[in-house]
Amino acid sequence: VLAKTDLVMGAWYRYGDAAIISLGLDNRYYTLGFSYDYNASTLNSVTSGAGAYEISLTIRKVKEARRRRFSTPKI
Repeated sequence: VLAKTDLVMGAWYRYGDAAIISLGLDNRYYTLGFSYDYNASTLNSVTSGAGAYEISLTIRKVKEARRRRFSTPKI
């Protein structure tokens, strides 16, 4: 059974350090993300303005609903 999958997008700015854009797929079992990190700090001259591509994978363990196998009598 395929789980419902959402497309997620975002953008962040770390003050004085980097600007980040991201795109990913998310469902109840995993999140797969792709992002680009543009260097906006003084290291920009060292990296010649190049940023970094990043890939992330988050795997979640989904708990199944617990079933009662028997009932305990109340006294």
